[in-house]
Amino acid sequence: MDRIKILYLIGSFGVGGKERQLAELIKGLPKNRYSISFIVKNIDAYYLHSIENQIDYFYSLDEKRFGLRSLLKIYRKIKIIKPDIIHSWSSLATIHVIIIKLFINHKIIDGSIQDSTKPSYITRIIRLIIKLFSDRIIANSNAGLNCYKVPDRIGTFVHNGFDFNRINELEPIENIKSKFNISSPKLVGMVARIDWQKDYPTFIKAALTLLQNRTDICFIIVGDGKDKKKIQSMIPSDHENKFIFTGRQSSVESIINCFNVAVLSTFTEGISNAVMEYMALKKPVIVTDGGGTSELVIDGVTGYLVKEGDVNQMAEKILFLLDHNDICLRMGIEGEKRITEDFNFRKMIDGFQDEYEKILKGD
Repeated sequence: MDRIKILYLIGSFGVGGKERQLAELIKGLPKNRYSISFIVKNIDAYYLHSIENQIDYFYSLDEKRFGLRSLLKIYRKIKIIKPDIIHSWSSLATIHVIIIKLFINHKIIDGSIQDSTKPSYITRIIRLIIKLFSDRIIANSNAGLNCYKVPDRIGTFVHNGFDFNRINELEPIENIKSKFNISSPKLVGMVARIDWQKDYPTFIKAALTLLQNRTDICFIIVGDGKDKKKIQSMIPSDHENKFIFTGRQSSVESIINCFNVAVLSTFTEGISNAVMEYMALKKPVIVTDGGGTSELVIDGVTGYLVKEGDVNQMAEKILFLLDHNDICLRMGIEGEKRITEDFNFRKMIDGFQDEYEKILKGD
């Protein structure tokens, strides 16, 4: 049987949930069934090393942004590759392949819906074009489909999946604490890019509220981003030693394993890879409600959902969990169970394969 030719197209392939999901998908597809080509906007491809053996063809556009030059380059590569399906993970990349479809016929899957943010006027126009000309739109949450008003006839979702092999060889907790000079007995952490999409101000304010009465807590921020200095400036000098900014890390799971409580304060999410990591590592979670988060976190069972921007509620939930280890343990067990049963790696891979088969059959 001839292998199905899939061309994946994405903008930046840096550190992020969308990039992680795509890397996991490519790793999980059987090579005897799929021939994989991969085009990125630029060579800053953080996860490339983990999927090199799965890719038959790789090409960097070497462009800072999508435009006419990138359109021509993608057109030339499509003529060479002759893919059965183009699976785009960027809305602008999807527009490119829609234009190219005027000259070269191919099946288009748009996979760029990874959140549930209220779209701007320009985004609504882009999404309208994508809805009109894509063969399929696959989001990572039902909330994303609803937010962008994707019709049922072309829209579906495949939840992110977690590969438990990633946590088979964790660094010892004492090594991680030594590396970051952590001496506090209680550790509260958040893993996320430090930018406008993540609500770090609420997390920092909640932390400062707790530090008014507690000296046994350390807060660790795993990630980097353009707003790092801005967030650091919120911390008074007398509390600076209670906050650790790790920057970009490759051993994220080992750091999460040190957390007593895991937090994601945000404005919008599809299905958060960070929260899946928390739950897989049996950590009780506190996550901003909204978007696809409620599809992942069961409030009061695997953790707590809190209102967006509610500093007091976040602080109260963190304090409650720090003072109730039995509940933390129970939530951790329930969280791992939920990831194992409903958000596992195999389920995600099978979901995408089912969609590929359907689109080729014309279903």
